[in-house]
Amino acid sequence: MEKARELRKNHRAKMARKVVEKYNSDSNYRFPHDKISDFFAESLKSDFTKIGLAAKWCPSLNSSFDRSTLLCETIAKKVFPRESDPSYYEIKEAHYSYRIRDRLRREILVPLHKSLNLTEMSFNRWGELPYEDVASVATKPYEKLFEKHDRNRFTMFHFRVWRQKAILSTEALLPHELLSFQYDDELYVDLDIDKVTEFQWKRMVKDLSKKGKLSNCLSVCDVSESMYGKPWTGKPWTLERVPATPKRVSIALGLLTSELSEESWRRNVITFSKDQQLHRIQGKTLWEKVKSIDDTCLGHNIDFLKVFDQILDVALAAKLEEEEMVKRVFVFIDKEFYKA
Repeated sequence: MEKARELRKNHRAKMARKVVEKYNSDSNYRFPHDKISDFFAESLKSDFTKIGLAAKWCPSLNSSFDRSTLLCETIAKKVFPRESDPSYYEIKEAHYSYRIRDRLRREILVPLHKSLNLTEMSFNRWGELPYEDVASVATKPYEKLFEKHDRNRFTMFHFRVWRQKAILSTEALLPHELLSFQYDDELYVDLDIDKVTEFQWKRMVKDLSKKGKLSNCLSVCDVSESMYGKPWTGKPWTLERVPATPKRVSIALGLLTSELSEESWRRNVITFSKDQQLHRIQGKTLWEKVKSIDDTCLGHNIDFLKVFDQILDVALAAKLEEEEMVKRVFVFIDKEFYKA
C-alpha cells in the first residue's frame, strides 16, 4: 500500500514537471493556458458580485485534467497573487501553491457551488441533488445511479414532472440523442425508451411548439438499410459503435416535425419510396411512435410530384384554408436522390 502511494506521488510529480517544461518551452501551449486561466480567474472573482457559471465549469482541483495541466494552480495564482497577502512573500513556491489552491477551493469554489446549488455526486450527497437543475445531457447517463442511490426522491421527481409541477431540462439535447438504439443480428431496431426520455421528449416538443416555427410542415423519412450509416459486418450494432446513425436522426426529426405541425398534418410523415404514402404515426408512447415510423415501407427513390399531389388530396378532402396548407417539406436522407 505504501509503495503504491509512493509510486502515485512520484508519477504526479513527474507529470507536473512535464507540464511546467511544456509551459515554459511551448508558446502554442502557453498562450491558450494563460488565456483560459485569465478568463476563469476574472470570472470567478466577478461571480461574487453577480453570480455566473464560472465555478460550474472551472476544472475540479486534483482532477486528472487539473493534474495534467496545472490549470487550477495558475487560476489560483491569478486570484491570490503573492502581493495579495504579505505572508506569501516569506514562503517557498511549493508551499505558496499549496496554500492558494486550498484557498481557491475553500473561499471561491465551495461558496459559489453552494450558491449555484451544485451538488457533487462524488461526495455521495445523493439526497441533496436538485434534479430540476441537472443538465439534460447528464440526466440519461446518470439515471441508473439516481435510481440506485436516491430512488424515492428521483421517483417523486418523475411524478412531479408528469403532473407538470417540475421541469426536466432538454436544452442541450438534440432530438436523435433522446432515442437509444441498439441493433441485434437481424438489424431489428429495439428501442429502450424509458420514462425519463419520455418526459424529455414531451418537454422538447412543448418548448419548440411555443416558437411556432415548424407548424404546417411535413417530413419525408428514409428508414432504408443505407440509413444505418456504416456497412454491416455481421456483428450486432451497439449505441457505442454507432452513436448517431442517419436512421435515428431521420426518425427523430420526422417524428418531431410531425408533432409540431397543425392538426391536419400532425402525426403524419411521407414514406421514402417510389410509391410513397402519407403514413399516420401510430402509438401512444415514444417507443411505439418510433417503431411505427421504422415499420414504413422502404425505397431508394421518391417522386416529389406524387408527394405534392398527395398533400393536395389531403387538403381538398379536409377542405383546408390556404394558411393551413403545408409550408415546408423536409427530406431526411443520407444519400443523393434523383432530380425532383
